[in-house]
Amino acid sequence: MSIYRWLVGLAVAIAMSTMAAAEDSPQPLIAGNPAVAPLKWVGLLMFQNAKNETFSCTAQFIAPRVLLTAAHCVQDNQTGEWYDTNKMYFFLQYQNDNASDIYKVICTGHLAGYAPKIAANATDDQKEQAFEDAMQYDYAMILVNHDSITGHMKVDTEWLGRHPMAVQIGYPGAIEGGMIVQRDPGVLALSLSRPNEVILMHANPNMTQGTSGGAWIANFTNGESQDNNVIVGVTSFGNPSWPGITFGPYFRQDTYGSLFDYVSKGCPK
Repeated sequence: MSIYRWLVGLAVAIAMSTMAAAEDSPQPLIAGNPAVAPLKWVGLLMFQNAKNETFSCTAQFIAPRVLLTAAHCVQDNQTGEWYDTNKMYFFLQYQNDNASDIYKVICTGHLAGYAPKIAANATDDQKEQAFEDAMQYDYAMILVNHDSITGHMKVDTEWLGRHPMAVQIGYPGAIEGGMIVQRDPGVLALSLSRPNEVILMHANPNMTQGTSGGAWIANFTNGESQDNNVIVGVTSFGNPSWPGITFGPYFRQDTYGSLFDYVSKGCPK
């Protein structure tokens, strides 16, 4: 067994212990209601690659004109291709081919760590390790062309010790063809293999393609207050060896704040 798999296994064991100790038992995966908080700030992000193949992710407003999603929804870090912002649209409160508003994308940005610099003489194993390590920085922000009509969510950085649980949201293609936003609660655990990676242990192996970029929301509730509906992560990737477990980036205040400033100002060159 590799040290990475062993460390993940240990983190999962810790998460299970945390789940047993939690006061509130997670509820089963259910379809979400995009008409109310917090899902009224969420929607479907659609984009195309250079081959004109269409893909979708989940994204959500974190400021009047700024969206949060996964970095792999704006760039393929292995080929280097940035997806064309002229072919990228955000559909707010998307449900069954309907949306309350449609937004054009102005620019996108992510952390430098998501696009690793790999030596020309690197071995295949070294390349694979570099790209795996890069996923701990797998989040991006997007500037859109007009303000959210429903408001936006809050984001908590450096949150360890404050939030033991969160609700994963998104549009998984394996459920209702990705037409309906879903929510799935789980327990949070810090990855023991990478310093900027966290794990959400939930219950549904179908929360896969389409949920990328979907928020992990602590204190999930329809009520709106300062302490409710706080984003603590976004979906990055899963692993078939651990169904029902999702990996995502941990938000450090310095890098998160720098990225937000950069995108808010129009992604200056």
